[in-house]
This record gives sequence, C-alpha cells and structure tokens, in this order.
Amino acid sequence: MSRKLQLTAIAVAFSLVASACSDPADPTSVNVAGVEGVTSTANVDAGVIHQVSVGSNDACAAFGAPNGCDGNFSLTAIERADGRVTGQWQDSFGKFGGVHIAVDCLIVYGNQAVVGGVVTKSGLADEIGTRALTAVVDNGRSANDPADQISFSFTDLPPDAICPNAPPPEAFPLNDLTTGQVVVR
Repeated sequence: MSRKLQLTAIAVAFSLVASACSDPADPTSVNVAGVEGVTSTANVDAGVIHQVSVGSNDACAAFGAPNGCDGNFSLTAIERADGRVTGQWQDSFGKFGGVHIAVDCLIVYGNQAVVGGVVTKSGLADEIGTRALTAVVDNGRSANDPADQISFSFTDLPPDAICPNAPPPEAFPLNDLTTGQVVVR
C-alpha cells in the first residue's frame, strides 16, 4: 500500500472515530479518540458549501513532455456559507521556483471551478502581492472517465479580475492531467 493511500486510510479512520465521539452540545468540537480534553474541528464545519482540491505533477504531458517536467500543482479551496473563502495553492515550476497563493476566491460551476487569490511567495519578486487565477475541471474519479483538467496559474492580474468578476472556466486554456486528481464538491 502506498504511503499516500496509508495516510488517506488513517485520516478516514480518524474521521470516523472522531465523528462517533462528537459532543452533541458543541457541533464544532469533536473528542479525539476518547481522549478527554483533546478536540478537533476537522471535517465538522457544516458551513462548508464548496470544496476544491487538486494534486498533480503538472500538465506537462498535455505538451508531450514527461510528467513532472515543470514541477507540481497543488490546491485546496474551501467556501463557507458565510462567504469566506480560504485555502492554499502552490504551482512549482522550472527555474523561477513557482508561486504560492493564499486563496480567497472560489466560483464553482458544477464540476468546474475558478480559484483565485494573492501571490504570497514567488521566484519573481514583483509578483508578490498581485492577484492570481486558475481554473480546474473534475471529470470523475474512475480510470474510465475523461482526464481531469487544470489551467496555468495566471498571475499579476488587476484586482477587478477576481471574484465575483473572474471569467468562467471555459475562458481558460485547460490541459488534461495524466496523473493526479481534481475534486470539485
């Protein structure tokens, strides 16, 4: 069993145990495996209305290059019922070192999403503090489904190019993933 699969199995098991031990008086608090005084808020926030995650080498294979030729792409974005959007997005690429974005924008269109935020780290100093956008498509979880898709990370965008004025996913050039997974909920 791969390390990633083992960690996922452990996380699911922990979640099931924690759910069974919740305190009905406090729906945001969960007793951790029956240990008195230890609580966790993981997976208990009923206010989550959308969640998007991506984990992939990158989209190199879309251009005939080997997977990982340009680093990796990972993203997590959560939208809560009160409108708050949080998350992290890392696009590591080539000699420029990539970018890290603090996610504050999420627009979901069925199985597609546009994600945006502020560049917090970059190999190009003038990008720090600018806005960034990307689009992702979840085409299913079976090997028989079409490939999931991601767009490039577009940085140095004007402030008005972000939520709620971000363009829809079809406005982005989308690339098929040959490895990795996009999940849009």
